[in-house]
Amino acid sequence: MGSSLTASRIDCLTKNLDLSQKGLEISPLCRPTILKQEANIYYVDVCSKEDSAIKHGNYEHAEIMELDWVWTPGSSLIEIIGQNDFGYCIEPHVLEHVPDPIGWLNQLFDILKTDGLISLALPIKEYCFDRFRRVSHVSQLIDAWLRRCQVPSTISLYDFLRYSVNSGYNPDSPEELAESFSEDSTSYSPKQALDYCIHSFAHGQYIDSHCYVFAPDSFTKMIEELCELGILNSSVTDINVRGNEFIVQLKKNGVPRIQHPGLGNPISYGSDVFKLSAELQHYKKAYSEAIECQDSLKAKITSLKAKRKELKLAIKTASKTVPSTSTWWQAI
Repeated sequence: MGSSLTASRIDCLTKNLDLSQKGLEISPLCRPTILKQEANIYYVDVCSKEDSAIKHGNYEHAEIMELDWVWTPGSSLIEIIGQNDFGYCIEPHVLEHVPDPIGWLNQLFDILKTDGLISLALPIKEYCFDRFRRVSHVSQLIDAWLRRCQVPSTISLYDFLRYSVNSGYNPDSPEELAESFSEDSTSYSPKQALDYCIHSFAHGQYIDSHCYVFAPDSFTKMIEELCELGILNSSVTDINVRGNEFIVQLKKNGVPRIQHPGLGNPISYGSDVFKLSAELQHYKKAYSEAIECQDSLKAKITSLKAKRKELKLAIKTASKTVPSTSTWWQAI
């Protein structure tokens, strides 16, 4: 399998996966975990093979794999693939780059059968350029999910650009790598970080970055909390720390209890919050209609007053042109 990857890493990524079932690998590039001739595996990425070749053209690499589908950002994976009977998904080092991890994971779960597995490889912050960054909190993921982020948040992007660091050499162990990092070796100045953030915000442009920072314990607790909240419906079934990364597997238990409250999505929250929201919208509409009715009545009253004034003026004018009784009698 995947000749350019070590056997032990492949074993960890494919552990517990039933390779006789249909599988999906996210962003295989030139190093797929499972080759086409080895299993019933399909490949998907956010850009085409040709675009990936241009994106990664600044270094030497093996040929980029042909894709079965292109998952255009903002589109629905289930609509692109049109199938929901996959037994597993593999994604090595993708989730940390995704602006909306909750929405992204739920889209992967949508194409899996119940009990299907997602096998993820994620960097450990202490052993990569995220060393001096803060571990991401579940609140950041919920915020990105509710806003359906397609680009990194300003907080995430500035944090990445300002506090990610360079090592300068390739040590023999993660521990040596961690010691080689220095807070003085940041990649971008505060001004450069701000300029990139303003550009991304103004143009809605995705700038490749580690949107989120994970460690094995923090990631596990985050998934557990999201499942308790009902935003995800999965469980961590296996976790394995390997050098500067950890490999974790998530099992699909079913459909999340809580769906995104966006337009067209069913609201299945067992809370009164959305009932109150609906009532508020109703009252806003009633208030708006009352204001319109009041304005219409005011306009009619103003019109009637104007007509009354005109009528009074007409009567006054007419009374001046009618001769009095005495004048009429004298004329006879």
